[in-house]
Amino acid sequence: MLIVIFLLFIPWVINNGDQIGSFNPLSNETVGNYQSNTCEISLFQFLSIDHVENFEIRFDKSGSINCFSKINGADFFNNKLIVYLGTNLNIDFLLQSSFWLVLISFIPVSEKKIRLKFQDISIFLTTLLFCVHFIAESGYYNLNSKIYSQNFNNNFVLYSLLITVFILLKIFSFLMENRSNSFVEYLPFLFVLVGSYHSLNLNIFLIIFVFIGINFTIQNRKLLFGLFFVIPISSFWVQRISKEFVFFDIDKLNGFSSSAYNPLSILFWSFAYYFLIVGFVNLLNRTYKNLNLERIKFNFLVSGGLLMFLSMISALSTLGNFLIYYFLGLQKTGSKSLESVQENAWRGISSSAESVGEFYAFTILIVAILAIRSKTYRLRNVEYVLLIANIYGLYRSNNFAAFSSLLVLIVIFYLHSNIENKKQLIILTLLTLSFFPVIYITIFNTYSLEDASRKLIKEGLEISYIENLETNEWNLNAVDQNRFLEVLQSQKDKDAVSSSLTYLVEKYHYSDRNYIPNITTTLSTIASPVNRGEKWGVFFGKYDPSVKTFFFGTGVNNIINYYLNHPTTINEGLVLPHSSILSYLIFIGFNGLIVFFGFVLFKIYKNRSNPIYLILLTFFLINILKNDNLLYLNSLILFMFVIFCDKLLHKEKTVDE
Repeated sequence: MLIVIFLLFIPWVINNGDQIGSFNPLSNETVGNYQSNTCEISLFQFLSIDHVENFEIRFDKSGSINCFSKINGADFFNNKLIVYLGTNLNIDFLLQSSFWLVLISFIPVSEKKIRLKFQDISIFLTTLLFCVHFIAESGYYNLNSKIYSQNFNNNFVLYSLLITVFILLKIFSFLMENRSNSFVEYLPFLFVLVGSYHSLNLNIFLIIFVFIGINFTIQNRKLLFGLFFVIPISSFWVQRISKEFVFFDIDKLNGFSSSAYNPLSILFWSFAYYFLIVGFVNLLNRTYKNLNLERIKFNFLVSGGLLMFLSMISALSTLGNFLIYYFLGLQKTGSKSLESVQENAWRGISSSAESVGEFYAFTILIVAILAIRSKTYRLRNVEYVLLIANIYGLYRSNNFAAFSSLLVLIVIFYLHSNIENKKQLIILTLLTLSFFPVIYITIFNTYSLEDASRKLIKEGLEISYIENLETNEWNLNAVDQNRFLEVLQSQKDKDAVSSSLTYLVEKYHYSDRNYIPNITTTLSTIASPVNRGEKWGVFFGKYDPSVKTFFFGTGVNNIINYYLNHPTTINEGLVLPHSSILSYLIFIGFNGLIVFFGFVLFKIYKNRSNPIYLILLTFFLINILKNDNLLYLNSLILFMFVIFCDKLLHKEKTVDE
């Protein structure tokens, strides 16, 4: 614990300057002094000054080593005092890695050890793969380091980064030998310790699971054959590149999304994604016999409680906000207030209110179904407290989809566990499934079927660069009057409207558009009740695939081509598809989605007699329809855990019986 405290505070203290006497408390009048005298005092020295006015700490990622942990300027912007703290690419990598490895060392030692064979070759290959990353996304690193270069001959920054990767993996492999059997049990803490580096587009858990995946691949011929699929599909994605993009601001996707669109970035993320899946799935399959579902449940409760507690500290304390962001590896600084700011949702220290809401709901779901299953189980006092914290977190996240699916699935599981009469069970299940749709249609729905069927098209056309739309005497154009086909026919530039939106418009006009299974009507009417009419309309307004890229995608973890290849009126800020299914349509194409859902259906059929598995998987399948959670590493790992936890649940079921 002393090491943790040391790493938390010492870095901001030891690099003190000798000019503290010349600095007065920060105010509108003294901002100029901080602007002209940069890198003179450390953060600790700055905080020791008796400041009266409130201020916000922001980062200068491109600072030199000498400027690390020192105040590198200040500003007064939008009636707010801002202080810039110097950080450094290399020190961030070393310091954050050290802190997280210390936390990993707190995982209890397992009784059984799993010896990772071929450690050295695995570490070498992992380091080589991440070397490709540093070269491919040089635009990102040039922005965060004034001396970064991909030239090996005259620059040692790249060497230092690769050495850090090597050392990190050496230490982790040592820790992993004694903790591999319990490592998965601490999966829930990934939502507290996110692990994204402050000034690198990397995540420590990505590095770790890629390393484990490479290690398992070397040992297993079947996994080696999997590379013969990765190579041709990644080559196809490389060949589809029509225009390269050096840099794209991935914002809150930092650490698990490509910041460049070029051949090397596609190759890196293709192989990294494959090894990530192989690493996690094989680790789970090798250790599930030693896992305990009750401990996993308790770790979910603790993680949710910690998440809520740290979110409050982050919101109430400027220093706490900074330390939590940096040392937990958040992808976005935590909320600086307890007030909800967007659609009445509060995200806390999470990057996404929807993502954290889904986590809280999943935690509550696990607790509920395990309690219902055992019938005699009673929560401990500490578990009640933690459960209340998770419920409050779900409430603040305002994730209605997670909340409603949680309630429905708990009721269905309760009915399945307590009603033996099949006829009664079917009737009550159907009534439960219809509850929320009926409530929505009768109380909250503001759209007619006809309005809902075309809302998606209207939203997509509004962001498209369409011209020469004549208006009538009431100042209504063709879009306002729902004459969408006329809009397409009137455009001189036939590429002004995306290929996907063009397809939906044509399907809308050339069929019985207000009836299912018309694809446009179906998508648009689904979007309306889940509040995705606008978001999905924007997606189709921007999504402009060729026939080949529609079926095969443009590369995993790369939204750049989708975002920038087809110009629209929305080209600023990170506007996500707001559906993991649509995101992965970009990544792996329609064929990839068919393979994915085919595999999911296979798992469902195989585990059709395991109600807990079906409930947990259904929860995720419902929620990935309307959120981008699978774009975040921790949510993706949790989803993989649910898909491949059938052996664990079967073992627990056998023990109970």
